[in-house]
Amino acid sequence: MKGLVPNKKLMEQYDIKKIVNYLRKSRQDEEREKKTGEDTLHEQKQLMDRVLSDYGIPYDQKSEVGSGDKISTRPVFRQVIEDIKADKYDAIAVKEISRMGRGSYTDMGIIYDLIVDNRIFIITPYKIYDPTNPSDLRQIRFELFMSREEFETTRERLNGGRYNAAMEGKWVAGRAPFGYDYNPQTKRLVINEKEAEIVRAIFDFYANGIIENNGKRKLVQFRALSTYLKRLGIKTPRGKDEWHPVRLREFLSNDRYIGT
Repeated sequence: MKGLVPNKKLMEQYDIKKIVNYLRKSRQDEEREKKTGEDTLHEQKQLMDRVLSDYGIPYDQKSEVGSGDKISTRPVFRQVIEDIKADKYDAIAVKEISRMGRGSYTDMGIIYDLIVDNRIFIITPYKIYDPTNPSDLRQIRFELFMSREEFETTRERLNGGRYNAAMEGKWVAGRAPFGYDYNPQTKRLVINEKEAEIVRAIFDFYANGIIENNGKRKLVQFRALSTYLKRLGIKTPRGKDEWHPVRLREFLSNDRYIGT
C-alpha cells in the first residue's frame, strides 16, 4: 500500500526474504456470508495480495477454511507454525493479528513465543511489527490479549442468550434428538409420534424385558437388547441396523427421554 513506501527498502532493512500470508475467516465473516452470500476469504485474499505485491517479496498463501479458535482445530495454521520453526519464512502476513488466534491463553503464549523466538515479523495492511522492537512487542501482546477478551465477551453473551432461552423452554442444543422435531417458529421441541413409538418400545423392552417366543418377558442387558432390536428390524436414529450396546446405554439415559 502506498502509505508504506518505500516498501522494498523497508523489506531490505528488516531483512525479510520470504513471507507466509495466513488467511482465515472470523466468526463475523461467517455470519456475513450467511446473510449476503459473499466469499469473505476471497475478499481477504484480494486485500492481502494488494498489500504484499507492493513489497516485491515472494510470499506463499495459506487459507484456513474454518474459523476454529483453537490452534488444535486449525491444521493449516499448525503447518504454518512448523514451517516458521523450520526457518522457511521471515514474516507472517495477516489481515489482523487476531486472525492468528484468539483461543486459550496457552495458544496466545504459543503464538507470542513463536514470534519472539523465531524473530518473525508480522505484516498487516496498516503496520509491520518488528519482534525486536519492545514497543511493537507490547502492541502484539495487547492485540492478542484484546482478541481473547473479545472472544470471551462474545461467548458469555451467547451463553447468556442460550441460558435465557433454555429457561423459557426453548431448544438450544442443536439438532433435535430422535423422537422429536424442532419447531423454528416456537423454538421448541415437539414430539414426532412415529419416532416416539420406537423410543417408548425400547424403554419398555429395557424396563420390562424382551418378549420371547413363548410370549413371556425376559429382562436382558444392553448387548442382548441390541441383538433383539436388530432382529425386530428397528434401526438406529442414524438408520443403521446395528445397535451398539454403548450407544444404546446413552440412548436410554438421554435427558430428553427420562424427564430431567
